[in-house]
Amino acid sequence: MSENVISVDFSKGRSTTKPKMPASAPRPQVSASMDDVVKLMVFTLMIAESKVQVRLTTETEGVVIPESLRGERIQVLNFSKKFGIADFDYDQRGVRASLSFNGVDSLCDIPWPAVFAMVCEKTSAVCAWPNAMLPEP
Repeated sequence: MSENVISVDFSKGRSTTKPKMPASAPRPQVSASMDDVVKLMVFTLMIAESKVQVRLTTETEGVVIPESLRGERIQVLNFSKKFGIADFDYDQRGVRASLSFNGVDSLCDIPWPAVFAMVCEKTSAVCAWPNAMLPEP
């Protein structure tokens, strides 16, 4: 028999038992919703182009913004690589950076569940997730 041929006995049928994972194998971490994964992908594509307007609901758990912005349920924050912000970062959890408000830098940490829309300044592309908006009080 040739070395490049694999022989399979199909008469035995398929196994119905699940293979066991070795104890040392890493367990998958499922914490982000599909919407959050999509938001990260959209943000990644938009931020590569230009400034991105992130529209968010301030009442969502985990939103960190200056207290002066909390009076409004909806805020729009601008993120850009060109701002040269040292702590600008985004990942599966959300987007964060120290943004300037009236000349004062304040850390803003926006989890993806708070984001209901993004707008790319260069292309005017808009992506929206209406289900991320909180119902009216």
